[in-house]
Amino acid sequence: MLRLLLSLSCLCLCLVQGADEEVTEARLLVQKRILNRYLVEGRDIIVDYNIYNVGGSAALDVKVVDNSFGEGDFEVVSGLLKFKLDRLPPGSNVTHTAVVRAIKYGRFNFTSAEVTYRSSEDSKELQFAHTAEPGEGGIIAVKDFDRKFSPHVVSCAPVLSKRDNSTMQRLPNVDGAVFTDCSYAPRHFEMIGIVFFSQIVHLLILLPNIVWQCDNSTFGSKLR
Repeated sequence: MLRLLLSLSCLCLCLVQGADEEVTEARLLVQKRILNRYLVEGRDIIVDYNIYNVGGSAALDVKVVDNSFGEGDFEVVSGLLKFKLDRLPPGSNVTHTAVVRAIKYGRFNFTSAEVTYRSSEDSKELQFAHTAEPGEGGIIAVKDFDRKFSPHVVSCAPVLSKRDNSTMQRLPNVDGAVFTDCSYAPRHFEMIGIVFFSQIVHLLILLPNIVWQCDNSTFGSKLR
């Protein structure tokens, strides 16, 4: 029984020492995100990289390389798609942002970036990792985006005296603005045109009476 207890104690001690050794090394968690709600041809796309060191030692020679934005599909506006950190202390994090611009529209697969680092001062071996993949997304043609979300679409709304709520559609927010689909507007403008035309016809009908009254008043003034 005593031997069994000693064996269990030694096993627990080895497990604790092994856990301490694992914690003392650096361990990086790297996240890649696309921050835009809409991806539009010719517009800026913000790419965000977050690096977390959840280990017990500083990570050294951290390199992040993102080859997913090909030169034929994107151009770099600001920031770097390949960057390096000399040292990242344990329990800390850092954020890096790059801005790219889509040259053409269509479906695009946003893949992961590659990460390499050394897990401790004594380690010469490189650790390899990958960021999370944002996944596949659609890049909208700029003409389609402007046609659907341009602010001039809502300029017709204040002109209308009555709104048909059954035909109004709420469109998604774009940079904090809310737009309303004014596809119902032509029918209202048609009604306004009909009312305006009827007023013109009514005025033409009354015009002879107005002229006759003016003539009579002029003739009466001459007799006096």
